Amino acid sequence: MKARAGRPSGLERVLIPAANTSRECHQCHTITEGSRQSQARFVSKNPACGWIGNADTNAARTQAYQYNSAAGQAVNGRGGPAVLGPVKRQATRSGTTPTP
Repeated sequence: MKARAGRPSGLERVLIPAANTSRECHQCHTITEGSRQSQARFVSKNPACGWIGNADTNAARTQAYQYNSAAGQAVNGRGGPAVLGPVKRQATRSGTTPTP
């Protein structure tokens, strides 16, 4: 990668689309009408999930999940950090699965 003014070399820029990040539940990744009850309150309408919390926190966690998925990093099945629990590996740009 060639270094450009204002951008350190070796870093890749990943664009995350902002559409629906405030309406998607960060735990179950469903978009259900009415989940964003107000500017500050998010309630997942998915009966299997039922997450309740701050809407901005939910949107930030959704964006973090989308970033990790786009960057080809491992994320667990619930969208949290890849530490404990089931892990799914996101495909790399070449289409192969990274080895741990």
